[in-house]
Amino acid sequence: MIFEKNVTEFSTMLHRDIYMRALRLVPPEISLAEIEKETPEMAESGREFYHFMLELYSDMFCNPEIYGMTPGAYEDMAQHRKWNYMRLRVKNVDDYFCLSETQIASYVRFIHEMALFCHISEGCCYLTYDVFEKAKDLKRVTPVNKQKLLLPIQMVMKNLERVGLELQDDGEKIQVICEKYPDMFLAASALRKTVEDTIQNPVSKKLKYYFGEYMDTLDFRLLKEPYYPDFEDHIRHLSDKDREAVITLDALAKEYKCKSDYKNCLEYKYKGKYVMSVWTHGLYHEPTRQHDTWRRYVRCRVAGTVNSSYLEQVEIEGDDFKQYFMRHLNRCSGCTPAHLNSQNAIKKIFGRSVRFCSINIATEIAGLTINDLPYIRKFIEMRIREIEGEKNYA
Repeated sequence: MIFEKNVTEFSTMLHRDIYMRALRLVPPEISLAEIEKETPEMAESGREFYHFMLELYSDMFCNPEIYGMTPGAYEDMAQHRKWNYMRLRVKNVDDYFCLSETQIASYVRFIHEMALFCHISEGCCYLTYDVFEKAKDLKRVTPVNKQKLLLPIQMVMKNLERVGLELQDDGEKIQVICEKYPDMFLAASALRKTVEDTIQNPVSKKLKYYFGEYMDTLDFRLLKEPYYPDFEDHIRHLSDKDREAVITLDALAKEYKCKSDYKNCLEYKYKGKYVMSVWTHGLYHEPTRQHDTWRRYVRCRVAGTVNSSYLEQVEIEGDDFKQYFMRHLNRCSGCTPAHLNSQNAIKKIFGRSVRFCSINIATEIAGLTINDLPYIRKFIEMRIREIEGEKNYA
């Protein structure tokens, strides 16, 4: 199965999560390019592990029930109701929301735990009995509220045989065998242990768990040094049209001499002041009666403020811009009971009462397209004028 980046709609949350895990794997020609020059055997092992995980995700996507998974469980429960409505009103809704990711993680985490604890000697990968029992206990590495959603470990081990991963007891230890990819655990173990080291010995307290996802994306660049994503890492998995929009927006921000930071998302500042953020992963429009699929999208936020001069600038731009501004305000969607009950979150914008999640307003575009860029240009200009005004006032 080929995981194509232009696929943007998914019938169930489970299919969505499997597909996106596969799509976000860093291609070996990128993640192993430098390693190939120094340790070709490690690079070959990394390629093996990459292709093994692709085969696992492919078989999962096509045969989720065989893997003990429940595609459609969330959608059957939700019945097109929005998450922000259900999370405050429907009992045990968190179990349904976390179900697909936890079922997938039952397999992936077990593989990762074996990679962490395994020993590799003379081409043989094995686990001692005590660490094998530890690797099987996935509750150790699963939040308490999700532990009951884990799949039975015996089912996990049995189903991994479908993609050629077998565990054999030779009377002294548990051998980990994959005939098609015999050396894959050399790189898998090196990456998992490197990730663990970044947690135990973080580069900073703030970044203690920053590199944890690198095992999920198979970013072997971490083996050489702490690696922080560049612009391409954030857009590699995007569809062609989303990629075009984000590349053009990045160029637009730099046209205004905004400095970029790609460590967590795409973030832009002007003279040290926050201007804009763009998120390219993990955001989805929920199924509705009109559009019965999960649709992934890119989100853009441009900072603003609640003051008369800012709103005056909006009005000066004309009715079309004003309507766009009102459509894309960062309204609170009922994220917490406190926000719903607080009158402080409500502000008057052009005579209308609007509930916000933050002190200041912002432009929120959920589903960035190339057509949004003329409007975003104006918002960036307004934000820069505001920053320059603060500087002159100071």
